[in-house]
Amino acid sequence: MNLLHSTFINTDKRWAFVFICLLSGLLTYLAQSFFVTEELFYYSLGEQVAIERFEKLWAESQRWQWVTYLILPILYLVKFTLVSFCIVTGALLANVKIGFKRVFQVVLVAEAVFFLPIILRLAWFTFVQTDYTLSDLQYFMPLSLANLFDVKHLEIWWVYPFQLANLFEVAYWLLLAYGLHLHTQKEYESMLRLVLSSYGSGLLLWVVLVMFLNVNFSH
Repeated sequence: MNLLHSTFINTDKRWAFVFICLLSGLLTYLAQSFFVTEELFYYSLGEQVAIERFEKLWAESQRWQWVTYLILPILYLVKFTLVSFCIVTGALLANVKIGFKRVFQVVLVAEAVFFLPIILRLAWFTFVQTDYTLSDLQYFMPLSLANLFDVKHLEIWWVYPFQLANLFEVAYWLLLAYGLHLHTQKEYESMLRLVLSSYGSGLLLWVVLVMFLNVNFSH
């Protein structure tokens, strides 16, 4: 039994969830501590607001930073639940027998792939692009369509879809299909179609919602 196979089958859901939250919290702390500095914040906003206003904004951002770590588990729980719900619904429609807990386990394991772009982003701005702005930090997404364009000149509602179209998202789909294949003993190709039709449909609705909100809030 190879490592990937064993991980999908034997991973404890509770410990996996705790590990994901802790690792995400650590990476968020590193990004906020070493990249989003007061100097960078001032460079990005200092010319737009008075110095007193800037100091207040910076102090407020530091004071409420702990909220980010508090809501991480909530955001992950919501994400994993929604993704699992989409896949379970698709499985029911396709007459594939697999329980919600098994799907949730697959979703947890597949999530690990999304730590790679975060780590690559940290490495990029540490060793490669050492002169950057808040916009650079916000828009940079490794191995995505967003890197083929100057996103600062794109309409705001196109930025998220371009960032989402990346190789890590593709790997996530493939991992979901592989995990379902292991648990259901169905052909991998059929599980990939299940992921495309279920999770893919949910993701499409989410992208449309984000684009709609960006259009409304940008005016």
